[in-house]
Amino acid sequence: MGDSARYKTLAGGMQVEAKRGISVAGSGSLGCIAETLDAGKRVILSNAHVIADFVIGSDITVGHPSMSSCCDTFSHPVGKVLRTTDPKVDLLCDAAIAEISGIPSVPQVLEIGAVKGVRHLTENQATQQIPVQMRGAETGRVTRGKIFAWEKKKIRMNYPSKGGHFFYRFGTDQLVIYGDEGSIPFAQNGDSGSVVLDMDNNVVALLHGSSGAAAYAAPIQFVEDRLKIKILTTTVVVPIEPASTLAQTLARDPRTARLFASPAGRAALVVFERHYAEVRSLVRGNLRGAASWRRNGGPEILQALVDAANDAERTLPVEVRGQPFGDRLRAVFGILGEHGSPTLRADVEKYGRFLETGGGHTLTHLTQRFAGEFGNG
Repeated sequence: MGDSARYKTLAGGMQVEAKRGISVAGSGSLGCIAETLDAGKRVILSNAHVIADFVIGSDITVGHPSMSSCCDTFSHPVGKVLRTTDPKVDLLCDAAIAEISGIPSVPQVLEIGAVKGVRHLTENQATQQIPVQMRGAETGRVTRGKIFAWEKKKIRMNYPSKGGHFFYRFGTDQLVIYGDEGSIPFAQNGDSGSVVLDMDNNVVALLHGSSGAAAYAAPIQFVEDRLKIKILTTTVVVPIEPASTLAQTLARDPRTARLFASPAGRAALVVFERHYAEVRSLVRGNLRGAASWRRNGGPEILQALVDAANDAERTLPVEVRGQPFGDRLRAVFGILGEHGSPTLRADVEKYGRFLETGGGHTLTHLTQRFAGEFGNG
């Protein structure tokens, strides 16, 4: 489940994340590519609570798939927030756009294909169980369902936020969608910002929340009107390829690149990639996890690992914030073991003590030891 991959070309259904100042603001899904009516600027469409942090007029950078709060290696900026609604006040619309820069974009949605048009539904049409589809970054695949209602009364929707809290907003005149797959919902947290399309690939709505089995989306005409945009369309499908691998991103030094190409290096990367998204979620969304991560120098440890991956001669620090490297790492592992998934807990148990001995060593040395102790993982 989930798609946190980085792609060479922007399209709907990909993960995006926003950063305001030094803090990660929000994360979710890229809906589709649009264009401003006044200046013809090419923009990303998503939710205000995903890319604008509910802050009107603030200087927010949007990244794909992420914007790290600790080290630039994990930040991939693709644009700046240009306009946003205020969903705490505007009951019809939770939407924002960011001007795209430095990366190509296409009017497509991953696994669905070309965005062929826009369809403005009426209240009467919304009761006719129109089949729809969506591709969100959290679900990581296409889901299908039906629109069952145009709900005019106020609906309360809860959203998880950084720090482990929830905030809520009300919406009116929202489309209510249920999935076709029984126990599997149409959308999950993290799919917010995705566009909902009919089966002819016309955009009908912008997803922004869910409650139980029901998903809620704003009719796309409200979004277009408030943000003064037009949804870009096409009939041509362009292949969308993943960007560089994690090893290529990390290892700019040819010597450390060879390290990641070794059997032990590849095995270590598999472990890292298996848990990166979950750990990132824990240290942002869990109060104790986030506090322990910062208190025990988690950002400094991650930066040190990145620096060592880019310089074969660089050693990991002996101390972090005045305490032994191993002690700091052990404290972080304790939180991960307590709140993580069974797979994460198992890998912390398996590899934790080995990693705690890494202070003062290069990654080359640690990889050689890793091969001796664990083989290929």
